[in-house]
Amino acid sequence: MIQEEPDLCIEKSDTSEIDVTFDMVKVLSDTNTMGYKLFEEAYKYLDVPYSFNGRSNKKIDCMGLVFLAYTDVTEKRWQDLSVSPKQLIKSGKLGNAVEGFEGVLEESADFTKLRVGDIVYLLLDYKCNNEGETVTIDGKGYWVWHMGLYAGMHNNAPYWLEANPGEYVMLQRMTNQPFDALIATRP
Repeated sequence: MIQEEPDLCIEKSDTSEIDVTFDMVKVLSDTNTMGYKLFEEAYKYLDVPYSFNGRSNKKIDCMGLVFLAYTDVTEKRWQDLSVSPKQLIKSGKLGNAVEGFEGVLEESADFTKLRVGDIVYLLLDYKCNNEGETVTIDGKGYWVWHMGLYAGMHNNAPYWLEANPGEYVMLQRMTNQPFDALIATRP
C-alpha cells in the first residue's frame, strides 16, 4: 500500500529550509520582482493568528496579509485599496491577471505558469458576498472567498502563503482550501 506524503506546513522555525524544501529555488533566485518582495514581506507574518478583518501583526486575515505586505514593500497605504475582491482585481492595483488565470476552473489550472508572489484568489460557484459574481466561466458565476500568495510547486502540488481562516498564517498546499475556480494577478 502506497502512503501519501503528509501535507507539508513550514513553521516559522523552519524558515532556513524553505529554499531546500521547495522546488522553487530557480524562481526564488529572482528577488527583483514585486511578487517576490511581496512574498518575502508576507512571510514575516507566518504564525500570526487569523482574525476576520485583521490588519496587524497580532491578528490578520487573508486580505490583510496581502495588504500589509503591499504596504511594507511599496510604502503606500493599504487603506487606499478596495476591500471588495471584485473591485480590487478590476482596479489592477495589485497587478494584472496572469495569462491563463483570468478566471480558470480548478481542473484546468496550469500552476506552472504562476510565479512566487502572484496573488491567487480562490473562487466558489456560489454567492459569497453582495457584489455580484467576480467572474463568469462557461455561463456560471464564481465569487472570491479567499486569497493568498503563490509559493511554488512541491511534489506536483501548488503551495501558497495564506492566512488560513480560523487558524494562522501558514505555508501549505493550495488545494487544502476548497475552490471551484481561481484568478491570479501578478504584481
